[in-house]
Formats: sequence, structure tokens, C-alpha cells
Amino acid sequence: MADHKLAVSFIKKSEGGLSSNQNDLARKNPSPYKNPKTGHFYHTNKGVQWQTFKSLANELGYNANSPANFLTMPDSIWLKIYKLKYWDPLNLDAYKSQGLANIMVDWSFLSYWDDPLREGIKYVKSKGLFADGKKTLAAAFNTLTAKNEKQTIVDMINIRYAFYRKLKQPANEKGWFARLENLKTDSIKLIGLVTPDQAKAGTFFFSNNNDRTSSIHQQNENSTINQKK
Repeated sequence: MADHKLAVSFIKKSEGGLSSNQNDLARKNPSPYKNPKTGHFYHTNKGVQWQTFKSLANELGYNANSPANFLTMPDSIWLKIYKLKYWDPLNLDAYKSQGLANIMVDWSFLSYWDDPLREGIKYVKSKGLFADGKKTLAAAFNTLTAKNEKQTIVDMINIRYAFYRKLKQPANEKGWFARLENLKTDSIKLIGLVTPDQAKAGTFFFSNNNDRTSSIHQQNENSTINQKK
């Protein structure tokens, strides 16, 4: 099954670090920490918005009032947020396609998990399959990727293109679309990947060993769609 750790490199490199980008709707909920170069307050670090960071502090056991915890966002905190808030709500551990799982979790970072869930359900229904939630969507996607993993990956990337175009945010489109192209390339390279968990469980269904070197485009001060909290 898909491994959340195998999406971390792409997410981190694509999201970059601290952002005070004023084209981002996250600016409406800034942190108390100011960018000394622009005078604007930081609202996001490594893709995690300040509001999300604050809301999860008690549940995950970190101090939201520590400037260092937000401004440096150590992996001990970031990885917990990533898994709980972005990966798990889509049941991505159940996906047999690592590339498709990466596309879905990346979408969560650029909006929130309900957008890829909703659009994914629409897509699998258009293919004649049933889905009404994260578990049935994972099962339907596994059926599709077993038949044609590459086409499913390309289709979901194209759905994301259409989704962003509908938002009519031209200032952000260049960054979003560059990210999608790199994600598509990276996800296609992952076709046939057998994760350690799959090998142990004997649940993989492809065996080719493609070159899986990621081609990542890092955007400075990336723009994200406002995440619902």
C-alpha cells in the first residue's frame, strides 16, 4: 500500500518554507511573526497554515505558543500534522498506487482533503464505479489503477488543472501548474513501485522497477487555497 513517507520530499520541496505571500488566502489568518523583509506576517510554514498549526497543538502534544515551533517547524511536529491532517483523512494508506496517493495528498495541501475526496468520487463514478466516502473511493481507485495506473494518474492531474482554472486566481496559476507538471512526472515514475509494506504483505500488483528519481520544482512563497479548519 502507499507509504506516506514517500510523498514527504515532494511536498516539502514544493511548499518551501515560511510564507507571507499576500496572494494567498491564508493571509487572513496570520501568525504573530513578521517577515522582516516584507513587513507582512507569516501565515504558512512548509505548507501548514498558522491556524492549522494552532488548532492541532493540544491533540498532537506541542506548544503552539513557541515561536521556534512554528518558524522552524521541526519534523517531530510537521510529520505528525502531515499524517493526521492531510494523509489520513483520505485513507491513503489503502491506495495501491503510490503516485495516485501522492497526487491526492498534495491536493490536500493546496486546498483541503474534502476537495480531492469530492472530485475523486465524481471521477470514479464517471468510470462506472461506486464511491461514497474515503474507504470506497480507495477501493474504486485500486480497481482503476490495477487496469491502467498511468491513465488514472493523468486523469486526476487534468482534473486538478480544471479545478484550479475554475478558481480564477491568475496570480497563482503559474506556480500551481508548474507544481502539477512536476507532480505528474514524479507520479508516473512511481508506477510499479513496491513499497516495503507491500513487499512484506504480498499485496503489490505490479513488478516493474522504474527509475523513481523525483523531478521537483520548488516554489518560493508558494500560494495555497485557504484550508478550511
